Amino acid sequence: DCVVVVDDEEIIKVHVHTDNPGLALEKALEFGRFINDPKPKIENMRIQHETRIKDEKITERQHFEPTKPEKDYGFVAVAAGRGIESMFEDLGADCVIRGGQTMNPSTDDILKAIHSAPAKTVFVLPNNKNIIMAAEQTKNLADRNVCVLPTRTIPQGIAAMMAFDETVGFSENRLAMTKAFEHVSTGQITF
Repeated sequence: DCVVVVDDEEIIKVHVHTDNPGLALEKALEFGRFINDPKPKIENMRIQHETRIKDEKITERQHFEPTKPEKDYGFVAVAAGRGIESMFEDLGADCVIRGGQTMNPSTDDILKAIHSAPAKTVFVLPNNKNIIMAAEQTKNLADRNVCVLPTRTIPQGIAAMMAFDETVGFSENRLAMTKAFEHVSTGQITF
């Protein structure tokens, strides 16, 4: 019920939600081998979802606790709806801010999320053109390095996160993530 694909000249990264992972793996093997042989990353999302529902207290205002940087890179993404929030969390986002077309988070909301990401450098994915400016303002206010990737849509944000490679440095990642989201074309239907 969810498929995201990002590719470049050498690899294809696929994020799939399915009730039958074996079929998805068999189909993938028709096109090549897994780069993380012999074991692709497979998680039971139902267990993760049930745990989140139990632990989660839904509040009108999100609360982010400041943390000290423990890793090199982290991610803050803006998302509308629990399903999209969950997808960004699955892709590795440290903090997901509820927001979207009619509920734009403030600079302070984004800054609090940045400070709660346990990373020295935080990539921010606004995922909406109306949120980019507020995100940019955090660069001079944060106590850590902030890189705002000016994503305008959710698919652009997903593509950027899927292009991240923890084995390369900041500049290479910023370039790869920017290329990935710039190659995304998005269509929206509203009713």
